[in-house]
Amino acid sequence: MRLPRFAVLSLLLCIPAHAGRDEGDARLTLDIPLKEENPVQPLPETIVPLKRQVRVLRPEEDATYKRELVVVRARAWLTTGSVDTRISYQIPPQDITLLAGSQKTPFSLGETEQRQDNGLMLVYSAEVAPIRWLSGEFQYGDDSHKGSYGDHYWVDGPGWSQFQNFATGGIWNYPSHQDDLVLGSDASSHRDWAAGNIYARVLELRNRRPNDPVWHETLDIALGYERFRQNSSLTNLSVTMNAGKWYSPGLPVGPIAGFDSSYNADWTGPHFGIRDEVALPYGFSFDGLFLWSPFMVYRGKGYDNLGTYWEPVTSSSPNLIDTAHGTAVHFQLGARWAWGMFGIEAGYQRFYFYSRTGTRTFLAPDGSTSSMQLDFATAEVAGAYGGVTWRY
Repeated sequence: MRLPRFAVLSLLLCIPAHAGRDEGDARLTLDIPLKEENPVQPLPETIVPLKRQVRVLRPEEDATYKRELVVVRARAWLTTGSVDTRISYQIPPQDITLLAGSQKTPFSLGETEQRQDNGLMLVYSAEVAPIRWLSGEFQYGDDSHKGSYGDHYWVDGPGWSQFQNFATGGIWNYPSHQDDLVLGSDASSHRDWAAGNIYARVLELRNRRPNDPVWHETLDIALGYERFRQNSSLTNLSVTMNAGKWYSPGLPVGPIAGFDSSYNADWTGPHFGIRDEVALPYGFSFDGLFLWSPFMVYRGKGYDNLGTYWEPVTSSSPNLIDTAHGTAVHFQLGARWAWGMFGIEAGYQRFYFYSRTGTRTFLAPDGSTSSMQLDFATAEVAGAYGGVTWRY
């Protein structure tokens, strides 16, 4: 086919000055540069887009991380704690005489009992993860130790200026929760705690910056059930203070012979919360746990062999029973260093139980019962711990 003249001229005008025929080659060689519009420059290897520096991982994306199948822990927990209860009732107006001022709030009598206990609790736990996103754990701890018991009988009338008790003739001025009679004794207690938890892994994060140390973070949702008990034996009772205005005004300060009583506190119920763990280079890691429950059930059983101030009670055990519903709040913060399958750990842990208003029931010798308001029952165990771990 023959090209038109204007096509040949157009082709010749596009030939650069250095173009021509190669020696020994009859073909025409053209050197036509191609110009790119808006060329894309590749990112340096040391720069990673921000949105890819930290991201949620799918299992197949993180071949460097393997969750342990079994984790076994043994901890020594140096604890301080107490189990406290308070009961009260409002005084009938005919039992007191107002000497000055005016009645603005109810006037109440009550008793607060405090069982202080310090000891070393040994806690053992085992966690099994059959799959990467789910694990189950069981924990148990107990200890036996010596402590103290305090019994406070008080009056409370913050809206009263001055009043007189008919029975004793005692006069109170501005009685805003004042102790009238205080007793104390020795306590010997045994505590145990058991809990089972299911952990569902909902999040995994990992640092993806090439020049930074690699860290790995996991977040679990926890659901479980627990039971905490403290059984206290009380002996060597003595009166430490007696104002003599309301309770037992003739009772002298000093020991009371024959006292041998007990009180058993029991908290049970489900709980839920979250657990977070951050693994760092060189075997270091940090973890935290928070558990909460508004569904706890409290039951306390007491025995007072000398009887109670409030009501006549039977001589058999128990002769008083406390019941209430309440709340539990637990948290734990710890650090760990692992070397192969073994590791050491240390941290701080706190358990706290608090009941709502409940009932104290007194069991009378004739089989009948009477009751008072249980203002609250509490239990607290807190302190630092140290331990060892084994992971497989």
